[in-house]
Amino acid sequence: MSSLLRLEFRRYFKDKGLLITLIVSTAVTIFMCLLLSQVNNSFGENNHLFTPVSIFSYSFSTQNYVTYSIFINGLIILIKDYNQGTMRNKIVTGYSRAKVYYSSYIVFLAFGVGITFICGFLGFGISTAILGASSINASDFLLTFAFGLLWMVFLYTFFYFLATTFKNIGAPLGIGIGCLVMFLVIDLIVSILQMSTNFSQTLIDIIYAIPFLQMNKHSSLLSSTYLNPSGNMFETKEIITIIISNVILIGGFLGLGHLSFTNSDLK
Repeated sequence: MSSLLRLEFRRYFKDKGLLITLIVSTAVTIFMCLLLSQVNNSFGENNHLFTPVSIFSYSFSTQNYVTYSIFINGLIILIKDYNQGTMRNKIVTGYSRAKVYYSSYIVFLAFGVGITFICGFLGFGISTAILGASSINASDFLLTFAFGLLWMVFLYTFFYFLATTFKNIGAPLGIGIGCLVMFLVIDLIVSILQMSTNFSQTLIDIIYAIPFLQMNKHSSLLSSTYLNPSGNMFETKEIITIIISNVILIGGFLGLGHLSFTNSDLK
């Protein structure tokens, strides 16, 4: 499998899509940091509207343009394997379907998660240099890092499942972006209902067991200090819910994708 991984990584590094994604994603991140820092400073030195941690956490939001850029370019690179018959050729060469499936998954995951964190740390570094390290909450940063990693593994496992199931660009792209937009709307509706009515806390807990909604809730550009001055960014119950729901869904989508790939007729 190590030889397959080397081949996959080499293919991604040679693809122009990787360079395009890096350039676009880093440019957007730099622009956003400079803009938000200016907005932040206009509210005064003691303002906590945006912080390095909140800007870092926004890297894991489905509202972030960078997420769409990475998904689209990663999908184009991945689908080339199916369109050009590369997947079939690997199997004909003697590699098992499981090795082909998981080596491709690992590299696709590394592509998505890697660029996300590059942009996240870039944004964190720029905002820290401008806003100062005193605005950093260490515990919030560590939890954001850990859950951001978990959310990105879930997100790109879901995207990989769509790609291996449909084996074309159109359907995964439509379903993937459709899900991102749909859950943004659901999150907005739930937020409005929470403010306007006595919404059931049990129902809220069930709704936010969905990773897409967890990302939107905890990956706001607004800092946790601004949103909730007296509370923590993550409550214990939320931490448990996030871990359990993401692990189950990651395993589920990975398993379903493997089943689909194993039974598919590759051309």
